[in-house]
Amino acid sequence: GKRLLTTVPAALFDAPTRNRELAQGASTTSLLHAYSLTDYEGETYLGSTTADDTGVWSFSLPPAQDPEQVSVLAIDGAGNTSAFSGSLKGGTSATYDVKPDEQGNMTIYVSGINSTVTLPDIADNLGAADADLLIAEPDGEWRLNANLFLEIGVTLDLRATDTVKRLLLRSEASSTAQPSRVAGVTAIDEASFVYIRAYNAEINIDGVDIFSWDQAAQDYDRDPDNGRAYLLAKYDAVMNIRNAEIGYLGSSDGESYGLVWRDVNDDSEPDLLRTRVTGEVVDSEIHHNYYGIYTFQASEMLFRGNKFYSNVRYGFDPHDFSHDFLVEGNEAYDNGAHGFILSRGCNNFTLRNNKAYNNSDPSPSSLAHGFMLDPGSPNSQDPQAPSYDNVLDTNEAYGNEGYGLRVLGSNANLIRNNNFHENEMGISVEESSTENLIVANDFSHNSRYGIFLQETAHKNEARNNNVVGNSDNGIYIRSDENLIQSNIVNTNGKAGIALLIKAGFAAPRENQLISNTVTSNLENGIDLRNATGTKVQGNTVRENLGDGVYMKDGTTQTLLAANCLCLNSGYGIEINGSDTVQNTWSGNQIYGNLRGGIAAGGGATLPPKPALQSLSGNALTGATVAGGTVEIFADNGAQGQYFLGSTVADAAGNFRFVYAGTWPAPNLTAIVIGEQGDASDFSEPLVTGNAATPTSPSPTTTPGTPIPETPTATPTPGSAIYLPFIESSQ
Repeated sequence: GKRLLTTVPAALFDAPTRNRELAQGASTTSLLHAYSLTDYEGETYLGSTTADDTGVWSFSLPPAQDPEQVSVLAIDGAGNTSAFSGSLKGGTSATYDVKPDEQGNMTIYVSGINSTVTLPDIADNLGAADADLLIAEPDGEWRLNANLFLEIGVTLDLRATDTVKRLLLRSEASSTAQPSRVAGVTAIDEASFVYIRAYNAEINIDGVDIFSWDQAAQDYDRDPDNGRAYLLAKYDAVMNIRNAEIGYLGSSDGESYGLVWRDVNDDSEPDLLRTRVTGEVVDSEIHHNYYGIYTFQASEMLFRGNKFYSNVRYGFDPHDFSHDFLVEGNEAYDNGAHGFILSRGCNNFTLRNNKAYNNSDPSPSSLAHGFMLDPGSPNSQDPQAPSYDNVLDTNEAYGNEGYGLRVLGSNANLIRNNNFHENEMGISVEESSTENLIVANDFSHNSRYGIFLQETAHKNEARNNNVVGNSDNGIYIRSDENLIQSNIVNTNGKAGIALLIKAGFAAPRENQLISNTVTSNLENGIDLRNATGTKVQGNTVRENLGDGVYMKDGTTQTLLAANCLCLNSGYGIEINGSDTVQNTWSGNQIYGNLRGGIAAGGGATLPPKPALQSLSGNALTGATVAGGTVEIFADNGAQGQYFLGSTVADAAGNFRFVYAGTWPAPNLTAIVIGEQGDASDFSEPLVTGNAATPTSPSPTTTPGTPIPETPTATPTPGSAIYLPFIESSQ
């Protein structure tokens, strides 16, 4: 809404006729700054003066300065700034002028700081010669046939009454092409449509519907190619819209996208950001515009309860350092690009309880996403800038051609409690996007990945998400130093969690997969390929159709610790390739995997597995590599369901382990971790002499391979019996 100012405006009264170069006035504060209004913005700074003890001041104007085009603002001792004063032109009463604009098209100019006007006011002041520029039709319908320009301090009230219900803006077909303000756009005919512009002014729309209108066709202007009517609030302006339907506005030509809020920096201080333009849109329908909503350097705006649909491009597009928006309870659907996008330096937005669905881009080279955060176009004349510190909370995106959410070149955003389903991907975090927090979302039934962290998207966190039923990998990582924690990842079409290099990029490094539940995925539970330094700890990885953890293609320096890798159709752990080295597994529960516990193939080698030699009471002895750390397990078969503890082999490779308690399963196994960090396969199992003889299920075999006969083991009290790799039933 409209800004609240901390001081009252300074007053400006007429200078004596004999001294046209002197402006005089009164103020409740001491320091006054004068501005020329001839550029419609009040940004041409003329200078300052100081009021006397009674508040009276005077200021010498430069040569040729029209004193009717001067405004002042006051600054008090605490640094608070007032609004601009009224100018001598119009004062607080509106004045009207009809003349060509800079393009030579007929325009109604309304001036008078602090004046408020309505459509009937404007029509009543046009005069007979210009009466056809604004026409009142029956039943509250109005047709605007000329541009309407609101100068500084003017407020236009478009509120529903018995006489004002609908405003049609002239917008016609044209065969005349004029150069556009946008490179590559050449078919804009400025004379074929009208606009409403508020420069440092205010527009309030409540209950009035606004559309473009082709009077000859008796239809809305459905063709944006040659330009269409539009509304623009610019500089220190306000545009508020409530309970309205607004459609068929705008084209691709620069500021004329349809509904536009825009500020620009002062040419004299181009690096000082100005974000003064503001307003709100509430309970309205915005449709068939070129962009549904567009802002540029806007601030403190509210968008609530709206529908943005069937727009040529974006449904909702704040741009270039817009900030501090609340966007809640809106729907964006059937648009020709993204439903919601924050682009180039947008920050401190809250997007809450919005829906984006069925958005689709007609271009074969582009995808329309439900939501997007980005740094602006790389093809723009302005440098890219991350969008940051935004919150997306409890939104839903589905049925979009692209992703539920795409995060590109944007940092430190909070993405929580959202439901992104049945898109191409749930979320894609891409190039140079860092420190984003993805927490407590649902990413389900997307046609590719649930979560995708692409190359150079480093140091992001994904926690407590449900990643379910996606057609490819559930979580797919190609970047570094990400934390993937406490997620539920199941029934995805390929791996549950995958780390995989892309050609031309460095291997993903130093990622952490902590305390995730990874179940019933159609390939491996966790798939690491050419990944370096991955920490995999405290995860439950079970009942996947591939391995629990699969490592290949130079994966190295992996730590697998305290995981449950169980009941998978492949191995608990499988490594592949001679370059897959220096990987450690320690303290894991590995059991019930159909192909076996730990395996190496494709030229991969493991340290020699330990030999369990004897068991006397609860004291176990064996032999392995000198100095190796030996971990002891109990299992119903030949894997390691229960981690019992560890010991270190002496210089001769001998080790002894004493267990305090009752063996939790009949078979003992062991692995060794060498001094270089490589871990071995399980040892041959040793049956405890005081445990029941395990029963063996039919082993998993390759089709066509005869099933070997199961041997019978007869325990002798106080002795140990070795069994082959045949597992008992669980």
